[in-house]
Amino acid sequence: MKIFERKPSSGEIVFFIFSFSLLIGFYFNEDASGGGNSADFNNTWGYVLALKENLFVDSSIWTVHLPLHYVLLANLDFITNDKYLLRLVFCLISIAVPLLFYFNLKLKYGEIDKNVLLLLSSLIFIFPSYRYTAIWANGHITSFIFFLTSTLFYLRWINRRNFKNLNYNLILQVIFLSLAVYTRQYYALIFLYFMIVYFNKLKLTKFIILSIFIFFLSLPGF
Repeated sequence: MKIFERKPSSGEIVFFIFSFSLLIGFYFNEDASGGGNSADFNNTWGYVLALKENLFVDSSIWTVHLPLHYVLLANLDFITNDKYLLRLVFCLISIAVPLLFYFNLKLKYGEIDKNVLLLLSSLIFIFPSYRYTAIWANGHITSFIFFLTSTLFYLRWINRRNFKNLNYNLILQVIFLSLAVYTRQYYALIFLYFMIVYFNKLKLTKFIILSIFIFFLSLPGF
């Protein structure tokens, strides 16, 4: 019961207040992009509906992005098939972005007070680009979640310095970065950096095996 007796830190209070402000922004349909994100959501909603009927439907009339984000939205109908409620569920899921950023900071800067890191992570809630993409179920949030999950496993892998084996931290960072790429194509550039790190850290045989695994992950994209 000690957890209920402990007073919340300033970082926890700020995180809660800022996350609640996101829900207020959702209630008022906040869109600091000048209506761009709300229009994007409404214009691609037909694609989400079409994916419920056919996973391989041509997306070109709705979007130029890879389909993973929209596939995930289409499959959220097990929670709700209501457009407004789906956005609310996505908005709540979006709180994972500052949380994942905080966990990344803890791994990278473990010597810094955790309260300071939480306060820093909470600032994401006030960034207009984060708010309107979270409120309007934009694919940027989905890609952020996958990317930050990937870097979380990457930092764990780097910190533990276990470069002899293809352990789960290495495999999972590759899988989640692949998911980020299948959401927003430009994360492929991060893959180039990761490949350089893998080449420098791993033995040649392990690097080749990992490269083959990455190649198979890339096949759905082709």
